Amino acid sequence: MAPKTRDAALYLRISMDRRGDGMAVDRQRDLATKLAKERGWNLVGEYVDNSISASRINVVRPAYNQLVADYEAGKLGAIIAYDLDRLTRQPRQLEDWIDAAEHRGLAIVTLNGEADLTTDGGRLFARVRVAVAKAETERKSQRQKDANAQRRERGEFRQTSRLFGYTVAGQIIPEEAAVVRNVYERFVAGESIRSIQLDLAARGIQSVRGSVISRPGMNRMLTNARYAGRMTFDRQQTGHLGTWEAILPGALFDTAQGIMTDPRRLSKREGTDRKHVGSGLYFCECGRRVRMTGGKKGRDWYGYTCANVCYTRSGRDIDEYVEATVAAWLDQNKVTPHQDEAANEEATDLARLRERLAQVERDYDDDLIDAQRYNIKRAKIMAELDAAGRAQQRSRASAALASLDSSKTPSDAFLAAPLGIRAQIVNEHFTVTLRRQGKGQGSRGFRPESVQVERKRAA
Repeated sequence: MAPKTRDAALYLRISMDRRGDGMAVDRQRDLATKLAKERGWNLVGEYVDNSISASRINVVRPAYNQLVADYEAGKLGAIIAYDLDRLTRQPRQLEDWIDAAEHRGLAIVTLNGEADLTTDGGRLFARVRVAVAKAETERKSQRQKDANAQRRERGEFRQTSRLFGYTVAGQIIPEEAAVVRNVYERFVAGESIRSIQLDLAARGIQSVRGSVISRPGMNRMLTNARYAGRMTFDRQQTGHLGTWEAILPGALFDTAQGIMTDPRRLSKREGTDRKHVGSGLYFCECGRRVRMTGGKKGRDWYGYTCANVCYTRSGRDIDEYVEATVAAWLDQNKVTPHQDEAANEEATDLARLRERLAQVERDYDDDLIDAQRYNIKRAKIMAELDAAGRAQQRSRASAALASLDSSKTPSDAFLAAPLGIRAQIVNEHFTVTLRRQGKGQGSRGFRPESVQVERKRAA
């Protein structure tokens, strides 16, 4: 009696194609095709998951999922796999295939002849085989966890993929390390993440994967403690130093973290993006801050409006005058870049205060303090955070001056600097007051005497 003809499919998989040439899958295909011909089955499909593991249930296997869907749609009567664990290593998935073989007539054949799910002995063997494979996977996972824990204790550099700035072995790549330092210095000096990202893209600087560094990629770069030579686990600092060379000084990294995680910035959704140098910086002669307005007279027009509706003035001429005045002052006073030596202490203070605030919140959540004590403690810490934040602002201004291009004159370096850095220098060293220009003939033109730029302190 001739064997029953079935519509059969090949399922081909290898966990890791180390050679990258697909030869392992090709060998499976040749043997499976030969077996199908021997059985007289009609091959109607081929499903390939190359370099995809079946050990973890959360790993998506696109070809496997399509195989299941096609079987459920009645397109397949037989499945050929190299080995049972090529098809699945999950007990739950195996039970589904056993049900299909035992009650719905699906033929599952392996090239080693071990799988016969239509008999109780075959089902027992399959269940034991999958259970053993599952146990091996769990033991391997535990060994990897233990090995990683040892590496952390020894302070070894460990990355599943290459970290920008370092080789896989943890050696510094000078040109990439210079980019990392530049990103941190510009961010601490006041430039927005978006502005830095666009500049990197314009300069053709790419991620380790060869693509433009994305906004999430910028956030990861600005929060990765490995750049400061510190051990991490699940992206959190372990409190131990690594054995590799740091790209960043600890003070610079901590200052950046203070900006990224400042509770006031997060709660108020205050970003670091800035469109014009005077945004949020200038004052009216009445004592109120002016706000920026735009769009009334064309897309490129913007202006500054007093909160008391004293006036609305065109902003472009004002900003150009303010920047020219500051540039001239930098040249006249021969301002040289310098770093604030107190930056490390200020970053430590901010980190300590943020931890105190988090501890108070945990105590309140655990009912260790009542609402009244919580509010008193929180108000006190927030006041200290405000004071520490102002001190850090001074450090950021020093960083802004230090980030200027030392190969140019101070004025040229200032005017060529990113917008956020220019605004940081203006805000720290000057008070800008806008006055009403008056009425009558000539009031529509820009009059320099209507903009008062006063120096706050000597640099």
